[in-house]
Amino acid sequence: MKVMLTGATGFLGSHILHKLIENNIDTIVLKRSFSNDKRICMYNTLYKSYDIDTINLEKVFEEETHIDAIIHCATDYGRKDDKISEVMQSNVVFPVQLLELSSAFKVDKFYNTDTFFNIAKNSTGYMQNYTLTKKQFLDWGKLFAESGKIDFINMRLEHLYGEGDNDGKFIPFIIDSCLKNIEKIDLTDGEHLRDFIYIDDVVSAYLAVLLKSQELKGFQEFEVGCGKAIKVKDFVIAVKEIANSQTKLNFGALPYRKNEILYSEANIDNLKSLGWIPKFSHEHGIQAYIKKLKG
Repeated sequence: MKVMLTGATGFLGSHILHKLIENNIDTIVLKRSFSNDKRICMYNTLYKSYDIDTINLEKVFEEETHIDAIIHCATDYGRKDDKISEVMQSNVVFPVQLLELSSAFKVDKFYNTDTFFNIAKNSTGYMQNYTLTKKQFLDWGKLFAESGKIDFINMRLEHLYGEGDNDGKFIPFIIDSCLKNIEKIDLTDGEHLRDFIYIDDVVSAYLAVLLKSQELKGFQEFEVGCGKAIKVKDFVIAVKEIANSQTKLNFGALPYRKNEILYSEANIDNLKSLGWIPKFSHEHGIQAYIKKLKG
């Protein structure tokens, strides 16, 4: 099997790359020449890569014949005051180009990475530029699948976490703060519910779907989570207890974000039908995360 992977230098993509290599899957990485490869440099002799800002994408497909699947993890969250046109380039134009080339060069499957907050009622709320562009690309994926050009599999991820994630995100911030025993963390009341899923379970879900690719036709969607939502407050308390931290958790000090999603939980029946089940409870995931951080 030959797989093309985007976003390999990011949090999720780097973990997927490791799993593909571990399973002896021939992997081609698409990245930019200025991407920080610190997460994947230890594997650089085990995969082939192309810098998409220095080479025509069509040339890649001409050189790499018989690609079985594309796993698309690259994205632009628009968090750094990026121009809308730049977010659209990353989240719509680039992946649509991949779809067009995949269709032209007879790639069987396209695996798209989506997130739980990319839902219709939230499309004008949190991370608006991101959600609007991701929804637009998803519509293009459905169109390609419905016209028979490629099988499009949408992986809708719940709240993933794990080692190697960006420091500014919520869970890395909470864990780092608790491990450092900072005096206090101001939080919302934490009564909203999330389906937290550890990175190893997310990656195993991708592998399970990839290995069952012959069974997947047209447009398919898999919700990737543990299948059980818990209060954010309970997750944060578990972090503090497992880290044996003295940090004060100041619940109720902050308001919710505008259009905050108050409940999200994955329906994992489709994944279970492929033989996949999550192995990590949120407590076990936090323990594994902290253990790896400590080396």
